[in-house]
Amino acid sequence: MAPIRSIEDAKTYALRATSRYQTEEEAQKTLSSYRSYLASANTEDQRSLWTKQISQLEEWLASDDFRTGAYPQGLDDLILNLADWRSMVYAFQNVELRHELFISSHFFAQWQLGAAYAIACILGKLTSRNGRDNSLVNVWERVLPFIIQDHACTPEEAEAVTRKLHRTDGHFINLNSKAILLRNKTIAHNESSPRFEWSDFDHDIEILARVWALIVGFCSFGLLFPFSRPDSAFNGLSGVASQAEIINLQKQRGDFLDTFTMWTRKNLVTEALDSRSRAFAEFSVTIDIHHT
Repeated sequence: MAPIRSIEDAKTYALRATSRYQTEEEAQKTLSSYRSYLASANTEDQRSLWTKQISQLEEWLASDDFRTGAYPQGLDDLILNLADWRSMVYAFQNVELRHELFISSHFFAQWQLGAAYAIACILGKLTSRNGRDNSLVNVWERVLPFIIQDHACTPEEAEAVTRKLHRTDGHFINLNSKAILLRNKTIAHNESSPRFEWSDFDHDIEILARVWALIVGFCSFGLLFPFSRPDSAFNGLSGVASQAEIINLQKQRGDFLDTFTMWTRKNLVTEALDSRSRAFAEFSVTIDIHHT
């Protein structure tokens, strides 16, 4: 990795580390969208923003890393998958179905176990201390001085994040996190099977959501349309759940994603919410009417 010597270097590195790496087809669609946004931009700042996004994506598509697949999974992808898995489990926890799917169906029982494994594995990737890994912990440590220098985070919150991510005394160790204990003892090494509740995952996700949002807010304008549509989240359940139940599942999933979005805005020290989202962009269109 090239040395990080400036705020601009740090932003470029963080953007590459967080960005979701798309297939060529997805990237071309994104480029098409960006070009349409550029065409409709009505301020110099907007034009500069979309021009930069187009340039960066075109450069990425032309790179050797993209053509050979020599790149890690982006942190955006990991954190959004984490939220999506937990949101679906949360929905099933909070909707009473006429068929007890996780008791009566081996398939759904296996799906539930797989969900726990998937969430724990993603938590392990995000909190890895291995210097070779593209983890949230490593990215935070590398860009921290520049985040403070750029005033993208208060020194007090930066210190709180650093304490929580500490490699030996922080939150994400076996002693302090039941989710990490599950990942390390059961999934990674098959040493034991500690008891856990689904809610044990939530405090870990809350911390990581905020750390991720601080990094995203430092290096980009945020993500547009981060989550899949409600009507696609529970496709295929029509044979085992009523339409009313599916609608309720969609609502509960949305409630969790709203909570996740709130966590990205919640200061880890003061617990106050940022006035705007650092992680998610809001796209708005302004229409000017000229009378002739």
